[in-house]
Amino acid sequence: MKIAVLLLSGLFLLPFSSKSETTVFPLINKSKVDSTINENEELLMMIAENQLYEVVYNEIFGVEIGSNVQWLNVFGQNAFASFSNSDYFILENNRSGGFEIYDDENNFLSVAPDALKNYSLETNSGIWVKQSNNGFNKAYFYNDKGQEYTMTFKFSLGGKQEIKCHNGYQITVKGKLNGNYNITDNEGRKMTIIYNRSGIKKLYYGDRLLKTLVLQSQQSFTVQDGNGKSTNIRTRGRFNDIIITYPDGEQIFVENRYRKPVPPPKVETKTEAKPAAKS
Repeated sequence: MKIAVLLLSGLFLLPFSSKSETTVFPLINKSKVDSTINENEELLMMIAENQLYEVVYNEIFGVEIGSNVQWLNVFGQNAFASFSNSDYFILENNRSGGFEIYDDENNFLSVAPDALKNYSLETNSGIWVKQSNNGFNKAYFYNDKGQEYTMTFKFSLGGKQEIKCHNGYQITVKGKLNGNYNITDNEGRKMTIIYNRSGIKKLYYGDRLLKTLVLQSQQSFTVQDGNGKSTNIRTRGRFNDIIITYPDGEQIFVENRYRKPVPPPKVETKTEAKPAAKS
């Protein structure tokens, strides 16, 4: 099934069984959900895979928005991979500072901030996720299914987040300075992302390799599943149009009119040298 949107995160990919297909992000993700896992394990896998694709989100949308897109996609239950079956999309900015991706039948997915800079996600089919925060160390996510998630940011040199779900289930995402991540839950499961300096990230469930992300350049990424099948995501031309090519040769094209937010320039304060004291 052609999934919409490329953004690269694809979750719901779960390529653990031979029934699963590889996909990343809407566009990058056309994986089928493994019916042998429960709701909690599925969420753990979604969070881990979206964390693997963090660099792709940031490269396409910019660091500030990329992080928001990553988590909105998780708590929207992989909304990017389900809002359209088209193979052609347009991605462009909206006036509020976010973006919209849509096909030629007016199926769309929108990510935008409110007046308080809290981002939300919504689609034409009624899927939505709303974010808020306490102004300190907690973020809250609510979705159209009535589910609520609380994310608490803990002090850690590599970054640490604790996600508590509406049903009491809890997941911890802990980063390390070397780029590795441990993703664990309160039911004893553990997933790991291992990063090496050659630009390769590997996602493990226990000791089983699930996905490999090869960072070829800032314009090209290759995702390989445990069976050796590869999906390629690359940008092309001066406007960075996005092309996603799946193992079966199927392609999705995203016409990219989106311009990433430019971070404010760093202002350096120059101090004039004082004249030397006369002797």
